[in-house]
Amino acid sequence: MVAKVRRALSVAVLAAALACCSSGGDDSQAAPAATAKVALTPAQRGHIRLYTIAPSPFERVVQAPGVVDFDNDQATSVVSPFSGPVTRLLVVLGQQVGKGQSLAIVQSADFASAAGAYRKAVATARNARKLAEADKDLAAHNGISQREAAQAQVDAAGAEADRDAALQTLLALNADPGAIRAIQAGRDVARGGGVIRAPIAGTIVERPITPGQLLQ
Repeated sequence: MVAKVRRALSVAVLAAALACCSSGGDDSQAAPAATAKVALTPAQRGHIRLYTIAPSPFERVVQAPGVVDFDNDQATSVVSPFSGPVTRLLVVLGQQVGKGQSLAIVQSADFASAAGAYRKAVATARNARKLAEADKDLAAHNGISQREAAQAQVDAAGAEADRDAALQTLLALNADPGAIRAIQAGRDVARGGGVIRAPIAGTIVERPITPGQLLQ
């Protein structure tokens, strides 16, 4: 009986202790939170600005040193194929030109020498071919030996090769096609200078030469 009374007291004491703990916890949670109140003066409120936040594009600018230049795949420098003084400029800055168009005229000894060499080579090749054909006919009628006729053919072929080489030299100097045809026909050609021509079609963006300037 005593044991039951002690157990009952122990349970009662434990229940009382739990009740005290629960009471303390409820008091702390029920305590009202403190609210801070800030009062601004009119001068302070004058510094307040209200902005509306909204998405907007953003670009980052990077500044770096650089050089502006032409696209070398689309531009080219024009170099004179011969030397001599410039007599005429045929284009101006900003002008559109086509491939092969004349840009300037140069009074060049190189060009004159090449034209003279071609004229001589044309005449020599023509005469050598005539002699070769004549010797071929003579050999057919036993007028000369076959060896002499064969040598005449070799001489004619060599003269024609020299003529073709002289023509290529003249073409490399941008000779006028009309002047070449006149030389081939044996006609006189008016003395003229070498012509600097445009290697590609495009726009003149620089003109570093002037009339009278000596090109070397």
